[in-house]
Amino acid sequence: MRMIQCAALALVMAMASAGAAQAQLTTEPLVPGQIKAGELTSRHPRMGDGSHMDCFLLPTQAGQRYIITLASTDFDAFLLADGTGCGAQQPAQYNDNVRSDTTNAQLVIEGNGGTFGIFVNTARGGQVGRFSLAISAPEPTRAATSSRATAAQAAPAAVHPGFEAFAAENYARAAQLLRPLAEAGDADAQNAMGFMYFFGRGVPENRLEAGRWYGLAADQGNAWAQQTLNDIAPHLMEAYFVDHIDRYGPDMTDPGTFHYDVSVYCIYRGPNCQTWRARYQEFEGRWNRRAERLNMARLWGVYTGGPDEDGWRRASERSACMRRVTESIQRQTYGQQTWRYVNSC
Repeated sequence: MRMIQCAALALVMAMASAGAAQAQLTTEPLVPGQIKAGELTSRHPRMGDGSHMDCFLLPTQAGQRYIITLASTDFDAFLLADGTGCGAQQPAQYNDNVRSDTTNAQLVIEGNGGTFGIFVNTARGGQVGRFSLAISAPEPTRAATSSRATAAQAAPAAVHPGFEAFAAENYARAAQLLRPLAEAGDADAQNAMGFMYFFGRGVPENRLEAGRWYGLAADQGNAWAQQTLNDIAPHLMEAYFVDHIDRYGPDMTDPGTFHYDVSVYCIYRGPNCQTWRARYQEFEGRWNRRAERLNMARLWGVYTGGPDEDGWRRASERSACMRRVTESIQRQTYGQQTWRYVNSC
């Protein structure tokens, strides 16, 4: 954890001046009430402590309150905000842990009618990885609410308990409560289900299922789901490829295509990588032995006037004999045995 030991947080940002090789700040506008999925990489600008950072823009309304939650399973989240935008050299607000039992960060800001800079950062230098940035729907501040309150407005609008659990990061309960709502067609619930499946919060991580929920929400015009689908499209294509291999297997036309499919599957972190690699080795061995027998048969046919059943048998035996001789020579050469198999084959 980053230890905050003084009232003023001195931050020296190494941004554009740090070199042209670094990626620039994203500075995309955030949509209140929705969730932004992103990734912090080693190419993002660094702060003075060596940690990487990115910045997004949050347009605010005066008198409105916004709750911003930064969550990641890849790094210890550190969240900063400033009312002057992404150009702030010393952001006015910051938070390390929203609770002592989590590495997520959360800030509450009061809108001033301007655009805030929301800085995604890590608690330790060198950390990178995927993150989600959840922006609550704007709520009136206490002062604004009291100034507009009337007797007829005394009772606040009810909030679905599933969304309350989601905001409190009780994702297991949120998934249980929001699933029926999402299945009934609520776009916000579908968007939340997509988030939980994509990051594995309260449910097993399943990017195909995440894409399905995001797609249902996007089809109803949910702007955040539409943007998220665009952001995570490469991850969804990887998930579809992995699922296809697990369902139907690699292309086994020849060892080259088989090897390519298995290699890509493993790069995409397919769960059965070792199994498919072992199957490829078996396939390659069978393929090579068959090719060797065919080649020996062709050679045998040149010298005998054409292959027959006995010729095929003798070719196979000669092939096996030559393989034993070769393996024996290799083992003796590398000191694995002191004798050598001798046969003219």
